[in-house]
Amino acid sequence: MPEHTANAWASWAFLPGWEARAGVQYIGKTYADVANTVTRPAYTVVNAGLDYRPTDNTKLSLRAFNLFDEVYAVASGTTSWKLGRPRSAELAFSMTF
Repeated sequence: MPEHTANAWASWAFLPGWEARAGVQYIGKTYADVANTVTRPAYTVVNAGLDYRPTDNTKLSLRAFNLFDEVYAVASGTTSWKLGRPRSAELAFSMTF
């Protein structure tokens, strides 16, 4: 378990049908072994998104992850680490019936 965690998100509906979001996630130092002798360092990741709703039942979303391309480990052992998601983006379309 990390020593500290914090998440903060903000959204702004700046025009009808449009919404922007931004978020910051902080994960504190984490012990990587059962003896608490190996630690993974703390990290901060910034994410953002933009939604457009052309109709009440459709939404187009652009999401960006790890905007500052922070290199961080999400899992580890005594000899290996699994790195977190690099800077990336995705585009999604959703429809409800």
